[in-house]
Order: sequence, then structure tokens, then C-alpha cells
Amino acid sequence: MGGNPPGDVRQNSLDRLFRTDRRHEPTQQTRRDQDARCPRNRFLAGCSGSAPSSSGSGDGDQATSTPTSTPESTASGGDEQPASGATETAATSSGGTPAAVEEWLADASNYDGVVDETGSSSVTVAVGTSGNGGNFAFDPPAVRISTGTTVTWEWTGKGSMHNVAHDGGEFESEMVDTEGHTFSHEFTSAGVYKYFCTPHKSMGMKGAIVVE
Repeated sequence: MGGNPPGDVRQNSLDRLFRTDRRHEPTQQTRRDQDARCPRNRFLAGCSGSAPSSSGSGDGDQATSTPTSTPESTASGGDEQPASGATETAATSSGGTPAAVEEWLADASNYDGVVDETGSSSVTVAVGTSGNGGNFAFDPPAVRISTGTTVTWEWTGKGSMHNVAHDGGEFESEMVDTEGHTFSHEFTSAGVYKYFCTPHKSMGMKGAIVVE
């Protein structure tokens, strides 16, 4: 019979099988690429080719949290107190009269509300009129005026020596008992101005000017 002997046939079959297996072997370059993508310490656990997810407790870089700053409080810790002689018109009684006036004139026997003189350029207040157990009162004791108005106090000559003294020290007259004597003051700022007669303050000889 012609053809290759049986031994040659088996050898040729083995050679073809060996060449086929070699085609499926990874080349040296392919192995290096795989090693680069999958380090040895993770290769045993399986490598999918994607980078592992980062955990918060590993040896890698730790995430840094930036604290949110809290704005400092700028509150002063209490209400501002008005300066001496300043207004107290924010708090009013049910009738619209400043509470400061009601409190200040609570012991003035002739006080019966605030006289409205707004719009007048000048107002006169009598000093030493009947009230508080004698001639120890201002009349009217409380007046409402506009800014820029001049108030003139005129002495009656009764009730001994009197003066006009602002509770905050903004103005003060001399002490006199002369009938017809006058003292004037122009009010240029809005507010409540409380005043009194120095020797008779404890008797209730007090007054108030409400400037609007």
C-alpha cells in the first residue's frame, strides 16, 4: 500500500495537536499586560480588569472632610439703652401716650393727659400753678409738639422758688420766684423730654414734652 507508515501518521497528528495548543497559549507580552492590570496580590482573588473600589479604612489616601464654619453671632446680648434725654416713644399706652410720660407723671396731681400743640411754632408752660398740695405744678404738665418748636416756661411768682431741669441734663433754668420770668428751649429732635422742679420734684412738680 502507498502512503505514510503508521508511525509517521501518529507523529503528524501529535505535531498538529501541539501547534494547535501553542496557538491558544498566551504570549509573553500578553502575560505582562495581564500582570499590569491585575497585581499578584489581587490576582488570586480574581481580577475583572477594573480598578477596585476605594474603602475608607485602607492604606490609600484618606478623604478629608471640610467642616462647615458657623457664622459668629453679632448679637450684642441686650437692647441698646437710649442716651440721656433720648426718646422713649416706642412704648405707648393704650391711648397713644408714651408709657414714659404716664409713668413720669403718675404722681403729678394735675396731670390729665397730653395737650396737643403740634404745628405750633411756640408753646408756653406756666411755672408755679395750683397742684400737688399748693402752687407746685407746671401747666400744662405734658405737651406734644413738632420738632423745631420752642417751649417757653413762664413763672407765676407763686409757690416759692422754682426752676426747670431736664431729667437728662440737656437744659436747666436758674432758680427764681419772680413773676413773669421766662426760660426757653428749642426742641430739634424727636423724643420724650422729662423735666422737673428741683426743690419740689418729690411733691410731683414734674412735666414732659413729647416731640414728634
